[in-house]
Amino acid sequence: MTRTERVLRLGWILLIFALLSGTTLAGMPSQCNCFSILVGKEASQNGAVLFAHNEDDWGRQLVNWYYVPRRTHASGETVILKSGAELPQVSETWGYHWWELPGMNFADSYLNEWGVTIASNACRSREDSTDLTEGGITYWLRRLMAERARTAREAVLIGGALVEKYGYDSSGRTYCIADPQEAWLMAVVRGRHWVAQRVPDDGVVVLPNYYVIERVDLQDSTRFLGCPDLIEYAIDQGWYEKGTEFSFREVYGSPEAAVDPDNRGRHWRSLELLLEDTLDINREFPFALKPAGKVAKTDLMQVLRDHYEGSAWEWRPNPHANDTMTICSDANQYAFVAELRSWLPAEIGAVLWYAPRKPCIQPFIPLYAGLPSVPQGFAYTDAASAIRQHFALPENIYQPTDTLAYWSFDARVRAVEADWPETFPKARKRSQRFERVWLKKHRPIDAKIQALYRRDPQIAREVMLVYTRKLCRRLRKMNR
Repeated sequence: MTRTERVLRLGWILLIFALLSGTTLAGMPSQCNCFSILVGKEASQNGAVLFAHNEDDWGRQLVNWYYVPRRTHASGETVILKSGAELPQVSETWGYHWWELPGMNFADSYLNEWGVTIASNACRSREDSTDLTEGGITYWLRRLMAERARTAREAVLIGGALVEKYGYDSSGRTYCIADPQEAWLMAVVRGRHWVAQRVPDDGVVVLPNYYVIERVDLQDSTRFLGCPDLIEYAIDQGWYEKGTEFSFREVYGSPEAAVDPDNRGRHWRSLELLLEDTLDINREFPFALKPAGKVAKTDLMQVLRDHYEGSAWEWRPNPHANDTMTICSDANQYAFVAELRSWLPAEIGAVLWYAPRKPCIQPFIPLYAGLPSVPQGFAYTDAASAIRQHFALPENIYQPTDTLAYWSFDARVRAVEADWPETFPKARKRSQRFERVWLKKHRPIDAKIQALYRRDPQIAREVMLVYTRKLCRRLRKMNR
């Protein structure tokens, strides 16, 4: 069977999936939001843990970038969740960079001073009953992990304890959490049930918008963590028969999500690109696979930009209007590839390569965890005001302005999409040229920052900031 025949076969299979699941191929796939890839340190080209993510959110949006420094807190200080629940604040919270979409419950991403990086993907569950305390927890879950965790594993334990105490007030979600040593996927279900699995050091895990955790062994705490009644609860609900093989994905996941063509297609496509091999869409993809060769951050950047180019699934003239959701889609608000290097202090070893708005149109630029502030023009307000206003938005927050960088990126994307066949090839060429130049320039600059950090960390931070400001100015200029 030729590659074209295989791809055409995939099209028929996914169409059948759509009909069986009651979905349609046309229109807004509201249940498909975000896409992630995690790469263990032995599977990456330079030994770093890699975490790639497309943040997909439909409708009018705004992306702000803030830096929140490390802070000490007085005894008796509390955190008030969106639901109104109040919990004690810890004595010290870590510094972190925060990418915020105002008004959204599940869209923010974090990189803290220890290199702990957090984002998430919607994953529908079959749970329809709600067991919550004081309204449960949603928005604050990842923020509290970012503020309090020094490692990905610690973040999972913090998040799991919060889900068990308050309950999760959404159908389901998988949180991707990585640090310079390892990465975890933490799957949560409406109510108080959750499970997490460690990404193998020599493996790659792809996460569309369904659960990918399968067999679970909570006795093996080096690879799995979870609520103690995970299996017993499923038996009580009639979802699982004791004595048979337990798969979290099948037992707790929505059957419709597993066959959604937008999920299956993106999962299949990314694995074929990374494995450099053809895969059968009918198979159940395992939790992790070994790549064909060592994965570089630039490999992941290209996957995040993909529109099924070169296949029968390529949609013209505008792939963002594809009937089946592409990896880089109409809903994309930003993308990143976190490069988490364990052999360096996290301030200089954790670098988040960030592409504003759509990565097929914008280049990725490097942002260090140790940056002491954010360049001017990348946030609507200050971080303290942003958290107070997150669900009480100012009336004019979506009014484009010349001073806020996001609107220049947004205008560029809209202009390209208005005349895709004519404009996109030029925009892509310009973006790739910018990115190639800065990837080359970055190597000696990164070496200089490392040398400076060994002598004087404060001077290194100042150089980081000058470097980042220059990059951001160039990026904004490119979008004029």
